[in-house]
Amino acid sequence: SPADGMIEYRHGLGADVAKGDLIARIWNTQHTGHPAIDIHAKTHGVLVTRHAKGLIQHGDCLAVLAQIDL
Repeated sequence: SPADGMIEYRHGLGADVAKGDLIARIWNTQHTGHPAIDIHAKTHGVLVTRHAKGLIQHGDCLAVLAQIDL
């Protein structure tokens, strides 16, 4: 995670995600008037895991996308 805050996911586990898709937003809990930080997928893949708690800290693993080649 690039910042501390409350995480709002835009996709459920098992979702196909395209490169550039919005996968989550991080809302600053210390400054509630600030806009959320948008997190976009850096690659395509299937969302296989994501941070379990509602609050996330800088440096936490936010999500993992798996690429499946058939």
